[in-house]
Amino acid sequence: MNILVFVKQVPDTETRIQLKDGAVDTTNVKWVANPYDEFAIEEALRIRERLGQGKVTVVSLGPDRVKEAIKYALSLGADEGVHLKGDGVALWDPLAVATVLAAAARKLGFDLVFTGKQGVDHDWSQTGIILAEFLDLPHVSVVVGLELDPPAGRRQTGGGRRRGDRGVRAPRRDHRAKGTERAPLRFAQRNHGREEEGDPRVDPGGPGR
Repeated sequence: MNILVFVKQVPDTETRIQLKDGAVDTTNVKWVANPYDEFAIEEALRIRERLGQGKVTVVSLGPDRVKEAIKYALSLGADEGVHLKGDGVALWDPLAVATVLAAAARKLGFDLVFTGKQGVDHDWSQTGIILAEFLDLPHVSVVVGLELDPPAGRRQTGGGRRRGDRGVRAPRRDHRAKGTERAPLRFAQRNHGREEEGDPRVDPGGPGR
């Protein structure tokens, strides 16, 4: 099984934000892998371990500094890292980011796709959803648990948790603590937890490989 995990590099949440000329000064910002994406990496590694085979590929879009996030993911156990050059891409725009990520996913190939449920910088929570639409994949957001046989994802809701698996396309309303939301699971956003126009330049060798 080829699992893609999209990882965004974000400012450390403990970074002291400073302004310069009316904009955020990133000179002294410490950049880290998005915490929610770390949970996505962890889940991908668990699936590989349960299956006893497969490959976890971590993909990150942005300038050269994102190589550090990829190296970090590799240190956690990912098999391969791919750096998508972010020159000229509006990294703050979920639609632009998802466009590039979708092109990369098609080129790399995949069986399962993970992102964190949101980036801790802009907090859009949109890129993963748009990416799933571009890839024509069923999407389950805010996932708190996954099952592979049969494919199913448990997600958090206001009244408890809901379970989604293969079969019915639309969720069935259930006000009990547990309910069901059924969909083929090929794309999931891990809750315990990322994110233009044109063809991305893919570096399959990846930094830190």
